[in-house]
Amino acid sequence: MSQSDQSPSNIPLPPADATVHVTCCEYCPVACGYKVYTWPVGLAGGQAAADNALGVDFPAGPLSGRWISENMHNVVRVDGELHNVVVLPDIWRAHKEVARRHPGLVIDGVLEYRDGVTNLVARFFTPWPAAAA
Repeated sequence: MSQSDQSPSNIPLPPADATVHVTCCEYCPVACGYKVYTWPVGLAGGQAAADNALGVDFPAGPLSGRWISENMHNVVRVDGELHNVVVLPDIWRAHKEVARRHPGLVIDGVLEYRDGVTNLVARFFTPWPAAAA
């Protein structure tokens, strides 16, 4: 893998062995989930789905929801070494239409209390009528 294997926006793709962290936004009670990919600068995943951590063939169009913009990428120091960081929406992007179209939802997740704030870290949304069936 080389730095030349980049997404169309010239952002390096995370290699298949990139470190993946799961986190959530604490701005509001919804606690939208995100996946954070980190890997050393100088390495990159390939454009084939098997060669990148996203499991997506690139180029992927912006409407696919599986592309990386410049705003989702940064370079940081991890243990003194430069690493790429990519933050991608997770659960909310996958289920936002379900959440927006139904007045009630059953949310599978965990309550998390941190720094005086309680958040629901959602794993899956199910429409209320479908959950009752």
